[in-house]
Amino acid sequence: SAVSHDLQVLAWCLNGKHPSLCRHWPFLAVIFMCQGRLDIRRGCQEWLLLLVCRLKSSVSFLTRPDRPNIAYQKLKGRNPGVIFLPGFNSNMNGQKATALEDFCKSLGHAFIRFDYTGCGSSDGKFEECTIGKWRKDVLSILDELTDGPQILVGSSMGGWLMLHAAIARPDKVAALVGVAVAADHVVTTFKRLPIEAQKEIEEKGEWKYQTKQNEEGYYSLTYDFIREAENHCVLNSPIPVTCPIRLIHGMKDGDVPWEISMQVADRVLSKDVDVILRKIGQHRMSDKEDTKLLVNTVDDLIDKLSTVA
Repeated sequence: SAVSHDLQVLAWCLNGKHPSLCRHWPFLAVIFMCQGRLDIRRGCQEWLLLLVCRLKSSVSFLTRPDRPNIAYQKLKGRNPGVIFLPGFNSNMNGQKATALEDFCKSLGHAFIRFDYTGCGSSDGKFEECTIGKWRKDVLSILDELTDGPQILVGSSMGGWLMLHAAIARPDKVAALVGVAVAADHVVTTFKRLPIEAQKEIEEKGEWKYQTKQNEEGYYSLTYDFIREAENHCVLNSPIPVTCPIRLIHGMKDGDVPWEISMQVADRVLSKDVDVILRKIGQHRMSDKEDTKLLVNTVDDLIDKLSTVA
C-alpha cells in the first residue's frame, strides 16, 4: 500500500541507509541543521509526525463484486464536489490532492481522492491494469460515492481519464480542471517510434517508456497495455464535452508537451475553455505558485457553478 511504502522509506531514512530518497517526499523538506550538518534523522521524525496527522482521516474502500476494491478518502460537504484523479503510477497522497482537500475543507465543499486499481492502497495488480480499467474506476467513484454536480481535477493521465468521465457522465460532471493533461500521449509517443522499434517492442512484449518521474528513468509498459490504450484515444475527433474546462500546463514539462492541452482545448465542443501556461512549470506542477494557481482555478469554478445554480 501507499502508506506502508511511505513508512518503509521512512525506516530506510531513519536508519541512514537511503537518505537520498528524502528528496522525494514533500514532508521531508522539514530538515534541520544541527552543529553545522544536515540532520536527516530529525527531519524524518518531524515528517513522521506530519504524516500521522494526515493519515488520521482514515482510508475507506469501495467494494465492487466484479472488480478490485478501490481505496479512497472522502470529505463530506456541499456541492459542487471536487474529485482528484491522480496520474500514471501515482496515488492519492500527492501534494496537489492534499492541497485541494484542505481547500475544500475550508470552504465546506465535498472532496474525494482515491487510488486506481493496482495503485497506492487499492487492491489489484498494477501490471494487469489498463486505461480501460482505470476509466471504470473513475466511473465507479462517480456513481457510487457522489451525488450532484462534481468538478473533476485530473493530473497527467488523470486528465485523460477525466475527459472520458465527462463523456460518460455528462449530467454529473459539471466542470473539468486538467493539470498537464496527457490525453492519448502514451499511444501517440509509441506511434512516433520507428517501425523497427515498434516491432521490437511487440516481439518483446515490453516497452521501457522514458520518463523523468522516477529514479529508473522509465516506466515498463506491456505491449498489451499500449494496444488497449488505443481504444481510448480522444484527440482524433471532436470530444463531446460541453462543460467549463480549465487546462493548466507547464511549458518546461519534460514528459507531456504543453501542446497536448492546446489540442484538447481545440477538440472539445465546450466554448468555455481556458488554457493556462506556466512558462517555468514542470510536469508535476507542485511548486507553491503552481498549487496556488490550481486551488484558485478550482475556487473560480466553484463560484461560477454556484452562481449558475
